[in-house]
Amino acid sequence: MNDEELFYNDLGNNISSIRTKKGISQDDLAKEIGLSRPSIANIEKGKQRPSIFTLMQICNLLGVGLYELLPLSSQENFEIGNVISLDINKSELNTTSFKKFLDNLK
Repeated sequence: MNDEELFYNDLGNNISSIRTKKGISQDDLAKEIGLSRPSIANIEKGKQRPSIFTLMQICNLLGVGLYELLPLSSQENFEIGNVISLDINKSELNTTSFKKFLDNLK
């Protein structure tokens, strides 16, 4: 499994775990954001790559910030620069500032 596949697999696991803890079914999540239940299942298995808009819809429904779904901090293989390319005032991006940035999006 390459880094990108690992990323989407872990992202899906995070979505599934949070969704389950909140007592929300795949079917209910799918209906709320306008997807099919198989699409949610495929996202959770890492087989379907959701758009950022879909991720934000999932975050809103689950009541979490985007950084809580992203597997950045748990992946030793990833450096933040390899996962996301952002140029904020030509400064380097660290995990703390990235989390603050994502919190502001919500």
